[in-house]
Amino acid sequence: MLKTFNDGINGIKYYITAEKAMKDQVQGLFELVARIPKEKIRDKFRVEMGFFVFTFSKYRGGYQILAPDFDGNPFSETTEDLTQALLIMVSQVSLLKQYRIDGAPCRFDDKIILTKGALDQPILGFERSAAASAGDSGWFIQGLRQGEDGQFEPVSPEGFEELDELPAEAYESVYAYQLLEKRPAAAQFLFFPRGFFAVMDGEKIREILNENNESLILGPADPDAEGSLTV
Repeated sequence: MLKTFNDGINGIKYYITAEKAMKDQVQGLFELVARIPKEKIRDKFRVEMGFFVFTFSKYRGGYQILAPDFDGNPFSETTEDLTQALLIMVSQVSLLKQYRIDGAPCRFDDKIILTKGALDQPILGFERSAAASAGDSGWFIQGLRQGEDGQFEPVSPEGFEELDELPAEAYESVYAYQLLEKRPAAAQFLFFPRGFFAVMDGEKIREILNENNESLILGPADPDAEGSLTV
């Protein structure tokens, strides 16, 4: 059940609509809003927070916070239901904290390169390099299989199985938010910094390697560890 929460911050009332059970997550977003200088707030004001660009719309003498509408056109349409946005933000921040990782930005409208058909593979590999240009996330995703020796190896796209080196037409690009349609759990990796590599089997994390090629999941993760996400 949706509920519209409100809070007065720096003399301005803000409204956030989300599932009723997400009170704590809503409060976390209000705390981020409190960091915005009051003089910047106006109708249609937009601010980047992590994966999202939120829009402030005049509402009941204050402002309602809106998120890009991933079920429509997120470049021009917004939704007042922030449930999905809050769930994604929580998953991203929680993973950074769990493995003591300082996050690097990735927006919903950044591009991701992947081998064709990769999102249909049960096992995915995620590798982040330096962004080649503005709007490039630096992420590359490919399908993987696990060999008899336990090592993961790339799965070639259909029609390119016999080639040692894949041509340009074996790749495609998507916006980061488009991962959510087929592999919503993939969103949690997107704030890993350059040099990181991760493996996901279904929705289960199989491996995380840092920039030094060290596994982060060999030992128990610390739920109280520090990790950060730039917002």
